[in-house]
Amino acid sequence: MGIKNSILIIDDNKDVCLMLKQIFVLNDFEVDTAMTGQEAIEKVRGRFFDVSLLDIKLPDIEGTKLIPLLKKIHPNIKIIIVSGFSYLNTSMKILDKWGLSYVVKPFDIDELLFKIKEAIEKQCLIIDDRKISEKVLVGGKQTGGHQQNE
Repeated sequence: MGIKNSILIIDDNKDVCLMLKQIFVLNDFEVDTAMTGQEAIEKVRGRFFDVSLLDIKLPDIEGTKLIPLLKKIHPNIKIIIVSGFSYLNTSMKILDKWGLSYVVKPFDIDELLFKIKEAIEKQCLIIDDRKISEKVLVGGKQTGGHQQNE
């Protein structure tokens, strides 16, 4: 059995959190939930999540302000905005700034699962590229843009 990909659901609606958690567990993800921005920050400080589903409206912090805080803790976390139509304009600005995905509530579960899998694939590519770059730098000394073996 391999390592499960992990998802943090950040939404102040308990029913949404429970429903999504059940769906993602059935799809072989490890899932945790947070109902406030502060709770999300604490959970992200405690461990790495591959993907976070983030509602824009939280009781203690605007989701847009939470994004840089989460990214500062774990730059590789993939964030998918999950919000209603009324926040579409705000969310589109966020997408441009952070290059994030967006799913409109009420959402299609198949679309959401697709976006999560797509985000994890992108994340894996970024991490693999970073590992290759680190091996190149460790295996040789960078001088004038060229690698030099010792």
